[in-house]
Amino acid sequence: MNLFSLKWKWKLQYTKRLKVIPDQSLAFLEYKFYDPDRNELDMKEEQEIK
Repeated sequence: MNLFSLKWKWKLQYTKRLKVIPDQSLAFLEYKFYDPDRNELDMKEEQEIK
């Protein structure tokens, strides 16, 4: 499986446009998500307070 087919699978599954941009400043398997206004999204899971 190559990246192109994975990208299309995600697009069909989530019906969202996904643009993958390489960034040499990130570590291997590190990633960031941005909204359409180029603001970085915080993808950390919220912790439930007990």
